[in-house]
Amino acid sequence: MNNNHKHIAQPWFSALQHGRLWPWVLAWLAVLAISVVQASRIQIQTDISAYFDPKAPTTKAFDAASEAFDLKPQLLLFLSQKQAWPNSKAQQQLPRLIHQIEQLEGVESTSGYAATLGERPLNQWPAGLAKHFISEDKKSIVISIQPQSWLDADKRRLNQFMNQLDNLVDPFTDKHVLDYAYSGELTMNWQYAKVIRTDLSRFGAGLLLLLALLLGFVIRHRTWLATMLVCALTTLVMSLGFAGWAQLSLAAISAFVPVVIVILSLAYTSHLYFSWCFFLPQMQGQPVAALNASLRENLAPLFWGSLTTILGFLALTMSPSPPIAHFGLLVAFAVAANFVVSLGIISVGLGWVYRRRDQVPQSPLWNRKVLSNGVRLSQTYRKPMQWLAGIATVCAIGLTSQLNFDDNPLSYFDSDNPFSRGKHAIDKDFYGVNTVHWLVSAKPDQATTSFYDADYRRDLRTLVEYLNDHPKVRATLSMLDAANSGAGVIGLAMQSRARQLALAEQTKLYNESLGATRLTLFLEDTTSNELLELERELNTWLQGQSLQVELSPLLGRTLLFAQLSKDNTQRMLQAFVLALSLVFLVVLGLRRNLYIAFVAVLANLIPLLWAFAIWRLMGGQMSLGAAVVMGMIFGVVVDDSFHVLLKTTPYRYGFQRRRRLMRLAPAITLTSLALVVGFALGLLSEFAPIGQLGLLSAMVIGFAWLFDLWLLPQLLPKQAQYSRTNPLAQSSHSASSGAKGGPQ
Repeated sequence: MNNNHKHIAQPWFSALQHGRLWPWVLAWLAVLAISVVQASRIQIQTDISAYFDPKAPTTKAFDAASEAFDLKPQLLLFLSQKQAWPNSKAQQQLPRLIHQIEQLEGVESTSGYAATLGERPLNQWPAGLAKHFISEDKKSIVISIQPQSWLDADKRRLNQFMNQLDNLVDPFTDKHVLDYAYSGELTMNWQYAKVIRTDLSRFGAGLLLLLALLLGFVIRHRTWLATMLVCALTTLVMSLGFAGWAQLSLAAISAFVPVVIVILSLAYTSHLYFSWCFFLPQMQGQPVAALNASLRENLAPLFWGSLTTILGFLALTMSPSPPIAHFGLLVAFAVAANFVVSLGIISVGLGWVYRRRDQVPQSPLWNRKVLSNGVRLSQTYRKPMQWLAGIATVCAIGLTSQLNFDDNPLSYFDSDNPFSRGKHAIDKDFYGVNTVHWLVSAKPDQATTSFYDADYRRDLRTLVEYLNDHPKVRATLSMLDAANSGAGVIGLAMQSRARQLALAEQTKLYNESLGATRLTLFLEDTTSNELLELERELNTWLQGQSLQVELSPLLGRTLLFAQLSKDNTQRMLQAFVLALSLVFLVVLGLRRNLYIAFVAVLANLIPLLWAFAIWRLMGGQMSLGAAVVMGMIFGVVVDDSFHVLLKTTPYRYGFQRRRRLMRLAPAITLTSLALVVGFALGLLSEFAPIGQLGLLSAMVIGFAWLFDLWLLPQLLPKQAQYSRTNPLAQSSHSASSGAKGGPQ
């Protein structure tokens, strides 16, 4: 295998020794120019619906219902005062505010309490409808603002619209001493887009500071430092160009892409740099010879580490959510591009610089005493550490087995976020914003059912009565509410059919072309797991009824998200198992040893178990962010374990293992620290899934560093034990001994 690596590396070494610089520079500039042009086509999906697959049957059904019954994202303006709204001074000025809002660019119409200011006053509205826009004590109202379709799609103009709306509402509320808040799906999308912009700026500034601190204090050779940064930026630009060319769906989770790409690039070039520093004194300070040796030694672990990292991130494409699947595809491309970019720029560019220098001064990178003492300590207390790790792993298995799928997309923002404040206000005085819907129509084998058909009304009333008694349902809204009389309203028997249907169509409860009505359920604040359980319970109840009407599947944005989260969790678990299997097969092919392949699986599995055990102790569950970590993090941590596996085995004596490990420790420590701090930047986000993803990723990487440096080397066999650990190695012991990535 060593000869094969030399054969693969020969083009790079030839370019290093004899190639010209300018053809390579022109080629890279051309690639970068094309990438920049393509990157300009990137469109970040800044609404929560971006996570749904538009081709999925459930998504199509909800989109069709949204079109038919106007369930598109809207903005809810909550206004509250200390006195009742009817006949108040604020009520008298409210029509002027509504008119100003309707004149704003992007507003299609207003409804809710605004509808009572026109031809139909409040006392002519059925109580069943009025309770959804004026509170029981008459002190709080809700005005619904329906935006034009382009407003929700253009988040820059949406932010301008919200500022203009604030400029109208603020003076009105200040004058009349009112409290106000925003809610609704449009408000959620507005805050979602705002969080993405904030996160990108925070992550960018944090990443620059991180690189300046880590590289500036550790990488003392400025030429190498500049080269590493060029490699990282080139890979990042090429990856963004690929995202634009492939029209990948990027969402909030994609804010981590620059962090992952830059840090992974840093990891690859750090291994080359530290090996170069090791070989430099052996080559009498000649940088080209040291660079040649570093490239030869690291080619195998970098290649196989890149391959397994690519496969690990490609496993994310199993996700049913386009942004998550495209996240994996984008990083997989970045890893492949970085392998070529790093070897190309370092061998050609750095080689061109160093060919003009006879010698380079040797500079100690940092004090290795702490790492050296830690390695010696781990060897001295080998058995106790293994027992401690074993006990921790058993406890972690018990804790992770208690993890349940659970999530709540309506609680993703901080409590002081505008959406959260509005949601709390509407939950308190009204029936909340957590809604699901049924579409009620005639069965296909029956004639079109009129609302005035007795069987139709009976079945609809049966549904409503059952739902209103359900503990998870706060209220319902149906055509029965449009027909039921309230105070001062003429009863159903005396109302004209045209008037009722007009009211039902005005409130989007009836669609004449479909011959269907909408039954909306206002739910308590439920988690995704509770929502799926409610769906199963309602379907079970329906199976026991003999209804003469046909009901659509239960529809709703939060329900779609619950179904997505559960499906995504299952897919990410499958992706992780697949990734572990790939590691096992790759290591088995390289080392031809079942024991070492099994240890490689443990090195990537145990850190995840430890991190999720702590997550469970913190009260966490298997949410969308946590599930993505399970599928994604393998592609991040596998690289360091491959360097340890390929560079420390087989060995004859303990000091050989310690010496080889000390050569790896600086690079592994630097990259692990950079990744931990980089992912910890996610804690700055106001969006819960990003914070969860950042915290869990940082914990997994930290535990992986501990395992790779202090435990993994203790589990690897000596050369005398190498062939005895598995019959596969007995027939080719010498070949296996020579298959390692570096000199013994």
